[in-house]
Parts: sequence; C-alpha cells; structure tokens
Amino acid sequence: MKSKLVMSVLAVCLAFGLSFGPVDKTIPTANASSNADEGKQKLKDIKSKQTASKAEIDKVEKMIEGKKKAINEIEAKAGALNDQIAKLNKSIESNKKVLEQSRQALGDKLNRIYLQGDNGYMAQLLAAGSFSDFLKRYEVLRLIVESDYQVFNEYLTAQQNLQKQQAELQEKQKSLNAEMKKANEAVKQYEAELDKHKAELQQYEQQENEVLKKYAGYSDSGNGVLGWPTTRGFVYWNYMQNRGNHFHKGDDFPRPAGTPIYAADDGVVLRVSTSDPEGYGVFIDIQHPNGLMTRYAHMFLSTVTVHAGEHVTRGERIAAVGNNGDSVGATGNHLHFEVWKNGHTVNPKSYLE
Repeated sequence: MKSKLVMSVLAVCLAFGLSFGPVDKTIPTANASSNADEGKQKLKDIKSKQTASKAEIDKVEKMIEGKKKAINEIEAKAGALNDQIAKLNKSIESNKKVLEQSRQALGDKLNRIYLQGDNGYMAQLLAAGSFSDFLKRYEVLRLIVESDYQVFNEYLTAQQNLQKQQAELQEKQKSLNAEMKKANEAVKQYEAELDKHKAELQQYEQQENEVLKKYAGYSDSGNGVLGWPTTRGFVYWNYMQNRGNHFHKGDDFPRPAGTPIYAADDGVVLRVSTSDPEGYGVFIDIQHPNGLMTRYAHMFLSTVTVHAGEHVTRGERIAAVGNNGDSVGATGNHLHFEVWKNGHTVNPKSYLE
C-alpha cells in the first residue's frame, strides 16, 4: 500500500511539473543579459548619432575654414586696392595743383594779350615791316598761345584719366566690399549651424552618460567596497589637500612607470578622455552599479586597454601608471585616483579595502 501511495504522489508531481531539485536561478541572469543587450543597443544608436553629428561638425568646420580663407584673400585684394587708390589720390591732388597753375598761366596770358594788351607782344606785332610780316608775327604769337593751351590740355586730359581710374577702382572696392559682406554672412550662418551640431553632440554625450549610468548596474553587483586601483603599497592620502588654486580631489599612488592600473570594481567605462580640463592628462572614468564612479588619471594613452561603453570587471587591467598631465600631487610617476558619489568627489580611503 505504501509503495502504491508513493508512486501515486510521484505521478501527481510529474503531472503538474513539480520538481524537488534546486531552484532555477537563471532568470535574473537572463534579465541581466537582456538589460545588457538593451543598453548596448541604445549605446550603439547614440554612437551612430554622435558619429553623424561629428561628421557634420567636420563638414561645417571645413566650410568655415574655406570661407575664412576666401575672406583673407578678399582682404588682401582690398588692401592692395586701397593702396592703389591712396597713390592715385595723391597723383590726382598733385596733378590738380599743376593743372590749376597751367590754367592760371594760360588765363593770365590770354588776359594780357586780348583784354589788357601786352606791350611786348603788341610791340612785336607793330614792328612788322609789312602786312605779311605782321601775319607771320601774329602766327608766332598764336603758336605760343596754342602751346600753352596744349600744356594745359595735357594736364586736363591727365586729370580726367586719373579720375576715371579712381572711379574704376572705387567700383572694384564696392564689389569687394559686397563680396566681403556676403562671405561674412555665410560664416555667421555656418557658425550658427556649427553651434547647433555641437549642441546636438553635447546632448548625445549626456544621453550616452545617462545610458551608461543606467545600464552599468545590470549585473546588480558591488557592495560599496572598492579594490585597490593599482598594486598595494605607499599612498599619498592627500584628498582635499590645498594646492593653492584648487583642492586635490583624490589620492595619489606613486608607482614605477608601467605598473598596472586596475578597475576598482565592476562597471562600465564612461569615457577615456585625452582632453585636459584640470591637469589630469589622459584619464578614465568608470561607472559602478552601486552608484559610485571612479577616475584614474595621469596615464599615457598608449597604455590604455579599454574604451568608452566597455563593461569591465573588478581587478581588470585598464591602463598603466604614467606621469601625464599636471603631476603636482606626487613626485614622478603615479596614479591619481578619485571616487565620485552623487556628482561630488568623496574620500577614496573610505572605500578602499
């Protein structure tokens, strides 16, 4: 009877799919994997937008560079034209004085001969022995007057030519000014477009950080205790040391060049930055699932083995000790290590094992 009862219970258990084995714990892992895949896809989409935005920025910057080059060429032409106009104005002014002198001399001579009479010229005419001699003397006088008139006329023609050249140069100047104005307006439009793309890129970077922070915790690991970011040994516990122009935001680990730098805990690499906003040199930021973020600085880029968006594990080598950037905190090669919580630095010593 007992054996039959046991068999009956087993049959019921099998029918309802019951199991007396250990509880299946694969679901959280599947969920974690699903979250990780979702995070990676979102990061991929954002990276694609960043790439497109950077391409547009490069394109617009090249257009601005081209326009500014054209503006420089226009400015060079305008400068040369201004020099020509200045020289021409001097010539016009100088010729104007000579022209006025020639006109005055011719007018005075005509006035003396025809209006007031000039005893010298009249004496020459009256001294003629015959009418034919008078005509010859008159012809000589006429030629003298005509010669003076020709000199005056030459200066007048020269002045007219100079003024014509001046008008032509001024027209060219107007054309260059219009071209310059158009080019400057194009630069302003390009710069506005560039600012727009840069703002978009900044938004994408913010989105990237938000996604990294959100999905860094998909493994739901970490207890707030960090592993050493490099080999154990002497440390300058100089967090918040007054450096004169700023307070030191982390601690310094003096080590020989090439000493490994390790991720202090599981997390996702937020950035590998080659910019140097505060003397970090090259630095790496890692977001951890417990809400902490760690920063590793002063290494050389050639030693970095991780990239933004990569998931790293506690104790994984991410770079090597160097002496890049502003290395005031410690003498020689060292790792500058920071811990951030809720957007502010905290004392790393409190979190290290």
